[in-house]
Amino acid sequence: MAPSRRGLVCAAALVLLLAPAGVRAGQPTDQLRTQIDRAVKVLDDPELKKESKFNARRAAIRKRILGVDTLYSYDLWANLLPGPTKTYTYDEARAAIIKGLAPMGKGYLANFEKGLNSGWVDVYETQGKGSGAYCWGTWSSHPYLLMNYNGSLDHVFTLAHEMGHAMHNHYTNRNEPYIYSGHPLFTAEVASTCNEAVLMKYMLANTKDKQERLDLLIKYIEQIMGTFYTQVM
Repeated sequence: MAPSRRGLVCAAALVLLLAPAGVRAGQPTDQLRTQIDRAVKVLDDPELKKESKFNARRAAIRKRILGVDTLYSYDLWANLLPGPTKTYTYDEARAAIIKGLAPMGKGYLANFEKGLNSGWVDVYETQGKGSGAYCWGTWSSHPYLLMNYNGSLDHVFTLAHEMGHAMHNHYTNRNEPYIYSGHPLFTAEVASTCNEAVLMKYMLANTKDKQERLDLLIKYIEQIMGTFYTQVM
């Protein structure tokens, strides 16, 4: 089956975004045509079409639960569970993460706990503080985490995620010279999403609360969507 017009447009747009400035300025090349052909093949891949069916089914289920005729982008992240969901104190979040990341090994956990106990994390929202959460630092300093912790399950996993970045930076900066200490986004997200996946496995295996389990499963789907579609794609 030939790729759709929409697929061709998406492929061309993707390639042009990655193309050299000269090509974007309107100088088509054989290399560009080859890149577009490859992108079209990816978009027309049967496995990708299976993923599209999964996304369509997910959207249909969300429409039914939310009771809406049209699903907008913000509806993709709306809470599906009735009533309040479980909350976690920061100490409870820390304890769950440390237990959940036990498969990472004693050395990893020792450095992880050292970071939590040594001022790496600015935990709570304060006036004038930036929103969201991220990890930063320099080659000559320990990592710094900005959080706006609110007790939600999402923020439990955010802490695990950002500490994954912190540990990645910690080990890199301890073992590499400055010139080799950088890494692309794709590599950086391996360390953070690994922590989320290991923690998720632990929490699903240990919860006895039906509501919490549903919340975890919804969160699991959102993690997959956020990682493979929002970040990678």
